Amino acid sequence: MRRRGDRWLLAVLAIVGVWMGVQLFGADAAEGAAVRIEVDGELFETVPLTGNEVRRIELPTRYGHNVLEISADGVKMVEADCPDGLCLLMKRILHEGERIVCLPHRVFVEIVGSMDGGGGVDAVVQ
Repeated sequence: MRRRGDRWLLAVLAIVGVWMGVQLFGADAAEGAAVRIEVDGELFETVPLTGNEVRRIELPTRYGHNVLEISADGVKMVEADCPDGLCLLMKRILHEGERIVCLPHRVFVEIVGSMDGGGGVDAVVQ
């Protein structure tokens, strides 16, 4: 038989667990986040992930044509003339580290932590 104190403890733990889940997975994009766009291994553009307007970026490559849509809701590939169309099926990305890839057109899109691309040194090992 459970006591009243056990129920309170379980309720508090459940509330803390839900709160932590929202903090980790339910938050919008990190402040200062940016969208890093690479075409054929070269940096095409880095766009800040801020503002409420919807921005469409055309990505003409020598392999084909893609269009990205960037908004406060995240980044989504909305047009592509690649043969498989898998990049169009990828979900909207919003959190740091998430990616959209179009292999036939060699397009790589990633959410990074800052406008500099987040490519700094993480650690030094001797």
